Amino acid sequence: MLKHFRLDTKTVPVPVPLTNLNEAMEWVEHTFIRQNTVMTSATIDGQDVLSIEQTKWPSILLDDSSLFEVVLDSPREISIQTAEAIRDLSQSLLARLQAIAVKCWEADSDVYLAYLREVSADLDLIRDLITHISGIVDYTHKEMAPVSGLGRLLRYPVEDLRSSVKACKWKDCAHILLNRIEPLLHELVPESERLHIRIISSEDDHAMIPERRF
Repeated sequence: MLKHFRLDTKTVPVPVPLTNLNEAMEWVEHTFIRQNTVMTSATIDGQDVLSIEQTKWPSILLDDSSLFEVVLDSPREISIQTAEAIRDLSQSLLARLQAIAVKCWEADSDVYLAYLREVSADLDLIRDLITHISGIVDYTHKEMAPVSGLGRLLRYPVEDLRSSVKACKWKDCAHILLNRIEPLLHELVPESERLHIRIISSEDDHAMIPERRF
């Protein structure tokens, strides 16, 4: 049975018998998660719990040597930081997108491949951040819907950009950057700023949290 677990930076004794991961997750949820907190991370022996199918949790047995770690945080603070990151990264990418597109249009080799890999990595990060904040902020907030929608719309041009890079089709890359990705980023900057302001102005932390998922 699990004897201790890590909650944020503290080691917490477990006063009830917990024999598997499912029992541990349910106990943490009912004992420690309040309406003004959200679980941002959970790992078992270094593995991300939320990456494991929930149906498999009961089969993962725990003993006194198991390393179970949980991080809880305020959804408001996390959301503020995430919205800022989406806005700032989008602005940074916009500032260099046209120059990269021009270089792609003029390129006749893979000399600009590194630039495009950086762009792809930044776009993937933006989409990951949008997915992250969509799991924290209640989808019924009107400021959340445009940000989530733009994240979904970015998927296909990002995939096409990756395919064009792989095929060394530099003019196609330039077209995708300027005609498909840049307009979406121009929309994402003000929409993420509106979401950021909405979260800051919200005094009701738990009103932002959607229903629990486990």
